[in-house]
Amino acid sequence: AEYMGATCFIVMLFGRRAAAVLGRVRHVHEIAAKGFAHDAATYERARPTYPSAALELCKRVILGERSVANVVEVGAGTGKFTRALQAADTNRSLNIVAVEPVEAMRAEFLERVKEIPILDGRAEALPIQSRTADAVVFAQAFHWCANEQTMREVHRVLAPSGSLVLIWNLEDRTTKWVADIRNAYEEYEGTSPQYRHGTWREVFDRSSFVRENFGRLQSSSVTMQMPVTLQQIWERALSKSYIAILPEAKKRDLEARIRGLVLKALPQLADPKATVLYPYGTDVFWCERL
Repeated sequence: AEYMGATCFIVMLFGRRAAAVLGRVRHVHEIAAKGFAHDAATYERARPTYPSAALELCKRVILGERSVANVVEVGAGTGKFTRALQAADTNRSLNIVAVEPVEAMRAEFLERVKEIPILDGRAEALPIQSRTADAVVFAQAFHWCANEQTMREVHRVLAPSGSLVLIWNLEDRTTKWVADIRNAYEEYEGTSPQYRHGTWREVFDRSSFVRENFGRLQSSSVTMQMPVTLQQIWERALSKSYIAILPEAKKRDLEARIRGLVLKALPQLADPKATVLYPYGTDVFWCERL
């Protein structure tokens, strides 16, 4: 695809084809829709950014042999990844458009990202013209919509030899205090799709459409550490959609439990200004549209 500028390749789908696509679209997962709408500001404060090594890898995959590339980021949320990728794009070689279905998230995005347009849209019916994107990126999002209709839409909007890029940050439970608090809050995840369970991979393994129209899924992992206070550790848990929608009494109980676990392991965090390093693993996956 040629570099066309943001407004040229984000043409909304109109007419009978759009109606047909929208008629097949699954609703945004209820937990995601409610949880991320409940307190998008906490999500923005608490979620980590992305390590430079992962961002450079994403940029290399997106550009390939191109000097410039059109990028669609799906499920962009408050723009955490969008801003990180934009900052890493020192040569201004990436023309990024964001798509996000949750209104509260789009509002937070617009407060913080001034140069990148964001559209109301879902992965299963992207408001993007066919064959105009050189890359489609899901940051911390693909597990919510890992189905064949999403992959058909990704295939539709990608130009030939374009790339699908998936990236996730995950708290590193090899550190005991992290494992302890993850055990505490993950009790509440219920049936909500989560990256760590790996069920998002099934669409790559089981769909004949995906096997026939995308290349092999490749991956790379890096680690990072983020300085956090005790309050930020709690807010990181609270930023999870399935925690955000808990009744207030259960949230208070969980907060007390998490604070207790952290202070037992890291008593210095009783000082509200004290910080520790929160360890994360960052996983990047990518494949090519055939």
